[in-house]
Amino acid sequence: MNRIIRQPQTIPHLLERKSRRRNRKIKPLLLSGFGNNLLRGGNGNDRLIGGNNNDTLLGGLDDDALLGGFGNDLFDGGNGNDALGGNNGFDTLIGGNGDDTVRGNDGNDLLVGGNGNDLFDGGNGNDLLVGGFGNDLLVGGNGNDLLVGGFGNDFLRGGKGDDNLQGGDGNDRLRGGRGNDTLIGGKGSDLFLLASRFGGDTIMDFQLGGDKIVLSDDLEFTDLTFVLNGRNTLLTVTASGDLLATVNNVISLSSENFL
Repeated sequence: MNRIIRQPQTIPHLLERKSRRRNRKIKPLLLSGFGNNLLRGGNGNDRLIGGNNNDTLLGGLDDDALLGGFGNDLFDGGNGNDALGGNNGFDTLIGGNGDDTVRGNDGNDLLVGGNGNDLFDGGNGNDLLVGGFGNDLLVGGNGNDLLVGGFGNDFLRGGKGDDNLQGGDGNDRLRGGRGNDTLIGGKGSDLFLLASRFGGDTIMDFQLGGDKIVLSDDLEFTDLTFVLNGRNTLLTVTASGDLLATVNNVISLSSENFL
């Protein structure tokens, strides 16, 4: 049986009682139980915990904590600075307004931001992370992930796997991580972070005069060899011969294009 579980506002003394010693509010706690349930937080800083089936968790107003159980759950933090955590299953997590922390954990998850500066972590699985408005941090984690920054100056980190990173609008930073990643800066002056241990990434839309390449692992511009391949430029580490990146539709790079 499916149920709707709401914050029991008729007994506020249980939800907002104060500790005599610490003078702090006790957060409301809603548990899903059996079935595919709808948990609705309402006003106040709520804690919603899903069960074994496919639950819907709605935080509502204020700063809420939403934790999924087993099953494919739907989360919506609503207003406030919320913390959302998926579990097993293919979860959909929507941060909403505010500066939210959203973690997909296991499974192939969809993480969607709204207004505010959000932190997204896809965790395990092949995840889709969409930042929305604000200056967001998107971390793909393990798996082959798609990260879309949206509006704002975002930092996209792919993690392990062959990831696709799209900065969108704003001045973004893109770091593919381990694996052969595809990097698309989008509009704005973007930074592409490369390291020899990451694998061979592909930069799709490097804009001369605006975008920059940032080297790590103690690499410098003089450590690189540039090979023209059609209309693309291959960046290799001279000492090892390892492919660092392919820069599409760029036939000439100089030290001015690096930081």
